[in-house]
Parts: sequence; C-alpha cells; structure tokens
Amino acid sequence: MDLQPFLDYLEGQDIQGRSLTSFLEIQAVSLAKGHTTGEESIDASDYRVHVGDTHGIWDALRSLWEKVAATLFAQQLSVGSEDEPLAVTLGLARFVRNLVAGNPENQSNALQAESSIRKVLHYFTAYSQSLTEASRAVTRMLTQMSANIVTGNDATSTQFWNSEISSRETQNVLIRLLTFPDDGTKMATGILVLNMLKGSYWRSHQLASTVMGRRIFITILDQLASSFEGEADLDNAGDGFFGVAFASMQMLIGLSLSASLYGSIAIKDEPSTPQQISFLKVLDAHLQSQSSMENRSDAVDFLFLIPAISGLVHYARGSVKRVLPAQSPAPSSTASPVSPSPTTNSENQTEASPALLHSPDLKLPSVMSSVVLVSQCILKLSMNEVDGGRRGAEKEIDPVISTAIKQGVLIEDIIHLLRLLDHLLPRILWGKAQPSAHQQTANTPSAPATGPLNSPLDPSADDTTMAFSYVKRDLVRLVGLMTYHDKAVQDRLRACGGIHAILNLCVVDERNPFMREHALFALNNALEGNSENQEVVAELKPMGAWDADGVLRDIPGSIRR
Repeated sequence: MDLQPFLDYLEGQDIQGRSLTSFLEIQAVSLAKGHTTGEESIDASDYRVHVGDTHGIWDALRSLWEKVAATLFAQQLSVGSEDEPLAVTLGLARFVRNLVAGNPENQSNALQAESSIRKVLHYFTAYSQSLTEASRAVTRMLTQMSANIVTGNDATSTQFWNSEISSRETQNVLIRLLTFPDDGTKMATGILVLNMLKGSYWRSHQLASTVMGRRIFITILDQLASSFEGEADLDNAGDGFFGVAFASMQMLIGLSLSASLYGSIAIKDEPSTPQQISFLKVLDAHLQSQSSMENRSDAVDFLFLIPAISGLVHYARGSVKRVLPAQSPAPSSTASPVSPSPTTNSENQTEASPALLHSPDLKLPSVMSSVVLVSQCILKLSMNEVDGGRRGAEKEIDPVISTAIKQGVLIEDIIHLLRLLDHLLPRILWGKAQPSAHQQTANTPSAPATGPLNSPLDPSADDTTMAFSYVKRDLVRLVGLMTYHDKAVQDRLRACGGIHAILNLCVVDERNPFMREHALFALNNALEGNSENQEVVAELKPMGAWDADGVLRDIPGSIRR
C-alpha cells in the first residue's frame, strides 16, 4: 500500500481533522489482522515490516507525536472534553502499538519520539484524566504501546528503563502509571515493568541499588498490598495486575535478589515495614509453590531470613514485656506446664486488667506478622531438605538450618517470647464455655467466651488479634526445627526452661491451629537422644487436667505450690 498520501498529510496539516483519526484506526486494524487490497493480501507481520520500511514514516510519526504533545499542553483539555486531540492520541497510540508488535526494528524506531511520548504519558496520568472513561482509554492504550515497544528488545528496554531511573519522582512515568486508578492501565503497566526487567540482572538490581529504583519497587509492593485482600490464592492470582506483578516478583527472587530487595525497603529504627511484609508474603507464596529447592544455591539466597527472624523475635520479646502489666510476675523458667493459665487464675484476671497495661506498642502487630511470615519461609526451605533426607537422598543439611542452629541467642529469645505470649494471648476455644473467676464465685450462668475476662488483647478485636494468629504455632515449629538432631541446642533449650514452655503449648488454641501437634513434634525432637531432657519430663507430675469444657481442674490429692 502506498503510504505517501498519509506522509504528505502529516507534514502539511494540523492534527485537527477526522480524516487522520479514521486513517489511523483503519491502519491499526490492518497492522493487527493483515491488509487486503483487491486481490492482494498481506499478513499482519509482513505488513508491519512494509509500513516500518516506508521511507519517512518514522520522521512523520515523530512529528505527529510532537504536535500531539504541544496541542495537549497548549489547550489543556477540560474534563469530559471531546476535542479531536483526544481521539487522535488514541488512534496514534493504537497505530504504533500494533506497528511495533514483535518487530525489533520498528520498536527501536518508535523510541525516536520517546521525549514526546513521555510528555503525552505524563499528561494522561494526571488525576484529572482519570475522571472520564475516554481519557482512561487513552492512558491504557499508551501504556500498552509502551509495553509493546520494550517487549523482547533489550535495547529499547534499556533506553526506556534508564529514562525512568534517571527521572525525578514527580516526572517518573512508571510510578504515575502504577498509581493510576484504572485496572486496565495497572495491568498494562505490570506487563511493561515485567518486560523491561526480564532477562536483565542489571536492570533488576537497580530496583534495590538506586533511589528511583527503590521508589518504583515500593510502589509495586504498595499496589500488591492493596490487591492481597482480593486474591485468596496467590498461586492462582489470575491475569490481572496482581498476577503480572507476582510474576515479576518471582523473577526477581529467581535472580537471587531477595536479600538486596528486602534490605532496600528497610527503614532505620523500624523493626518491620509494610513493604517488607508485602514482600515476605510474595516470598512465602513463591516458596510454597515450589515442590523442592532445585539446588543448594537457592537456599543460600535466603540466609538473610535468619538475622531477620532473630531481630524480629528480639524486638517482639522486649515489646511484649513492656506491654504486659508492671506487676505481672516474670514467667518462670521452671514453671509447671500444668500451672494455671490466665484463663483460670483469678489473680491473673486482676493482673491483666487493661487499666494496668503499659502503653501499647503500635509496631507490635506488624512485627508479629513478619515473625509468622519469616518463620514459614524458613520452615519451608528447611523441610524440603529434611524430607529429601528421609527419602534417602544424599543431601547435605540445608545452610538455612545450620545457620539457625548456630544463632546463640535465638533459641533463648524464642522461648522467652513464647512465655510472654502465653500471658498476653491466652489460648481461646471458640464456642466453648469458659467461665471466668468472677462468674464462678457469683454462681451466674456461664456464657460462651472467646477469651479470658479483661484479657490484654480482646480476641474479638479482629484488626488487632489477626496479626497475632499463628505466632505461637510457628515459633514452636522453629523450636522443633532447631532441636532436630542437635544436642547442643537441646541442652540450651533445657537450660532456659524451654521444655516446660513447650509442654504449656500442648493444648488446643483456635488462634493457633495445630499448635498442640507441632508442640508435640518439638517436644519429641527436644527429647530424642537427650537423657537429661527426658529426665526433666519424667520428674513432672500433673497437678490438674483439662475437662471436656476446656476448664483446668485439680487432680484429687495433688498439692499446688
């Protein structure tokens, strides 16, 4: 097809005029589906080559982009405007999107107009342009065009990415697109980011090593966080922005960038940040989706989780200790595993009164969420190797496990935190009648309860307690992992009173599903091959037993101390 009339039109006419819009729309269809003139038929791929090789086409398109940018900023189209530049921009973006698809030479030529394209993108990512469907459609098309320009082309990806990394935040197109309130635009932006990062360790590493890269990474995590609630299954997140962004995160993890990325979003003097929690959720889902670690280097990539869990547990230990009432006795390292819990001890009811609590630590819920996520990641990494060993595979113990075992303070911090959590978060049994001491002495009918009277954290406060779900269960799982076939750690566990702490967790707790079973596994690992630990358990005599209603009853003839 002879495109010369089109080129003459672009060079001699203003962009106002419906003939230009119509031409762009017709050509966009031909570039996508193939072109037919009379008996001549050209498939789409060959037609894209033909149009791209037409002399002067790229100079004309660059000139048109410049005119579009100048017109948009000069006229400052009002919201809801039906001015022709809007239709021309949409048609031009669709035309270029189809022209560059799968054609590296056309992709490179299209970026000759990068400066003007960026100006147009900046204009259409303003908040005012998100208020009408017509403007949102243009933004979507511009984003799809940009994604096609960089797809499978390292040169255009590098050029576009470098412009993003070197720009100011207010001028950064990726950040503006990621926060644009339109699902179609966000999905196209996710594809744009994925295509630019794919196959390039250097560009991917800049997400952690450059200021603007970190801002882009944080923005992606923030958008992912807003999507978590709408996606029940991370492994089947679909084809929307969530699925595309999750694929990008998996690619970054596969490039051994987890430690760098996790550290880059840390904030000084903050034990955990919302972005770190979002990244840990993605990392946990990534690890859970893998049936086994492919090689040893994969596990080495995640050694940063060991100092992370150590720091989180240490902070949580100090925070919970400050939150608990000042007059609460420190949990004894030798307390009987059947001693009364706050659910049944009337004295503890007074100690747990909210009026006596210290100022709550607002950081604690996020820290607890991080503790659970990091614990689950470590457990997944380690269990692959343990399972492989039990099947007879000749595998050296995972470095994550060996490093965790060598952490001199970690086991003591975990045990101390578990004891403190037993005071802060007494076990709960949904639907079970748990009469309080006041109810028993007043001979009033028992009422269903979700927790002890005046508990420091009311289990009915979902927003607060959800962050504490699974904490005790996963911490005791870590204890079981660390004591597995390691007498030195088993001895340290006994020295800090950990055996009694584990025994206290051999109960049902709706906030910690299967905690009892995991506590029994941990106890088995702590006792295996350790006669001293076995003697500690053998010396214990129960002072009470739980009845069918979940109430601790004294055993006749037993004497409490």
